[in-house]
Amino acid sequence: SHLFSSKSSEQKLLPLAWGGQLLINPTQTIGRSIASFGLYDLALSEFMFRVINKGDTLIDVGANVGYTTRLMGDCLQGTGKVLSFEPL
Repeated sequence: SHLFSSKSSEQKLLPLAWGGQLLINPTQTIGRSIASFGLYDLALSEFMFRVINKGDTLIDVGANVGYTTRLMGDCLQGTGKVLSFEPL
């Protein structure tokens, strides 16, 4: 199903492995992974936590449901900036 075809009632606030949360549909691919494991892409998540520094400015182009955007924001720990875009 398409990203924008989801009804808001299908969205659930799911916990992430590193302590954050993401509002997402647990019946779709990314949501199922987060509901099961607390993350979607282990290699990407580990990479981001290793290379992102406090104060960085980051861009997420093609943000989809916002998993990477959320991950970037959590890595920044309240510093820096994340710009996130999802083309329509």
